[in-house]
Parts: sequence; structure tokens; C-alpha cells
Amino acid sequence: MVSSLATFGSLLLAASSSFAQVLSSSGCQPNDYTCYINKAQYTVLGTVVATNNGSTFPGTTTPGTPSNFTAEINIQCVWASASGSSGANIIGQTVPVTGFGMPQSACTNVNSGANATVNASSVFFLYVQTGSSNPPVMSLFDHCYGGGTSYTPDILQRIAAQIAKTPTLAIPAANSGPSQCALPAPPVTTTVAPASAATGGAATTSAPTPTGPIQVGSNGAGTRYAAIGGALLIGLTSFVSVLII
Repeated sequence: MVSSLATFGSLLLAASSSFAQVLSSSGCQPNDYTCYINKAQYTVLGTVVATNNGSTFPGTTTPGTPSNFTAEINIQCVWASASGSSGANIIGQTVPVTGFGMPQSACTNVNSGANATVNASSVFFLYVQTGSSNPPVMSLFDHCYGGGTSYTPDILQRIAAQIAKTPTLAIPAANSGPSQCALPAPPVTTTVAPASAATGGAATTSAPTPTGPIQVGSNGAGTRYAAIGGALLIGLTSFVSVLII
């Protein structure tokens, strides 16, 4: 019995460890964009202008490394904020974003991290690391799977759908960026009621309205039995008549 419990405990621990490893540094599942949109301080479109991977930014003396570097990103669109931030201090700005590197030892999965490709425009999920500077220093919301997400119709549709579901995520139009930043209309979802077996129409949970009085009880039964008895009597009379003839 003790041995069985120990084995069960080992299996449970192993399962728990496996589950923990699939969680990203943000607490979301890897590449769970809906979770990112709901939790990140900012969901933005940005273009990587430069990185200090193996070099230095102007005015700095410490270069980054492949596993830990900063990117300068020009913020072109600001779509959503889980913290209710307005986005006014970052739209149109080129901001330093920390948290890039591949691989990163802090990530539970081997070879996890986040890359930044110069001149590439991508969707980023960010938070303000130091707001006292202008522009603010920002960081990746998820440094294990939070590199730039491809700027595709699919991700734009996901952002639009999530904002439609949770309007408090939306950035004020004045701070979201130029007209090119407009998101597509969210998908329209309709719920079709199952067809009723009796009518072929929409099913209803309410009782149908009677169209006339419903006869129940002994009166109805008596009428049926009287009709049957009358039919038998007519048949018996015809049979007797045949015998007499």
C-alpha cells in the first residue's frame, strides 16, 4: 500500500512538473494570444529599429548578448491595454524594449526566448518597466514566447474579437494610431435554435398554447366506448338477420 501511494505521488509530481513547463513566463499558455491580449499592459504594432545584440546603442557602453538584449521599437499602432492605460505616451514613439534573448535560462523550456529582427513589423505584447523616462522603458510581457507575433489578418481578427468581448481593453481612438491601424470588424456570431421535431421550426421551452378545449377523463373514455359498443351491436344484428333468413 505504501509503495503504491509513493508511486502515485511520483506520477502526480511528474505530471505537475510537465504542466508547469508548458506555461510561459506570463502565466499564459505559449502563444495564447487571447490570454496575452487580456493580460498585457499594451498590445501594439511596432517595427524593430535597432538592437544592442552584440553592440551598443548610442550613448551606452554595455552591449547586449544573444541571450539578453534590448530592442528599440517604433510603436505604430496601440490597440489594447489590460491596465486601462491610454497609450498616449507611446504612440509614434521609438521606445527601448527589454527582455529579448534566445535562449533564456529563466524560461522553463529549453531553447525558449524572444527574438527581434531589425526592420520587421510585428505585434508585441508589452508593459511599462520604467515610466519615469521619456519615452518610457518597456519590456516584453512574455520573454519566453513573447517575441514579435506575425502581423497577419488572423492576429488582427483575434485582437478585434477580444476587444469586442471586453470593451474596456480598447485604447481611445485618438491614441491608437493612424487610420491604417483600424482593426477589422469583429466576427458576428449567431446562435441558431435547434429545430423542433414537431413543427420543424425553432424549438421553444414554453408549453404550446392550446387551440381549443382538451377533453380528458371519463367523458372522453365513455364516448369512445359507446362508439365501439354501437358498432358491435350493428354487426350482431346483421349476423342474426342472416341466420333467420
